Amino acid sequence: MSTTKSFEEFLSTNKQWNELVDERNKFRSQIKNRGKADSMLHRAASYFSAARLIETNVLHKWECDCSDEEVNTVQKWTGTSMQIHVEYMQEVVHHLELLAAAKGKEAYDMICEIEQAEDHAGKLQDQILALHSKLSEQYNQSNK
Repeated sequence: MSTTKSFEEFLSTNKQWNELVDERNKFRSQIKNRGKADSMLHRAASYFSAARLIETNVLHKWECDCSDEEVNTVQKWTGTSMQIHVEYMQEVVHHLELLAAAKGKEAYDMICEIEQAEDHAGKLQDQILALHSKLSEQYNQSNK
């Protein structure tokens, strides 16, 4: 009775095969972060959009569209100066712009890493296919 190994068992005992597959799988696991990078990029865009909305719909209207009478009325009814609100909102806009830039850079860096991982995984897959053919021939020769 013959106890020849299956081709899968033969592959699993080949050190070079296992190293290439493990390295390719490591890069493939990095590629799975693309969704996280895309989400981070969308968040950065949202921060930037929020900054623009506040700037145009709040600051611009307060600074340009309010008459002195309206400013005085707001101050009378709320007890606060609109100028203080404008200055605070300018800080909010600046903070949102900084967040957008930081998240955008983080997402860009992550996307660059993912693209490199995709490239490495593709090259390793080519090597794995070539090694598979070579080992398949060796296996077939040894089982003749």
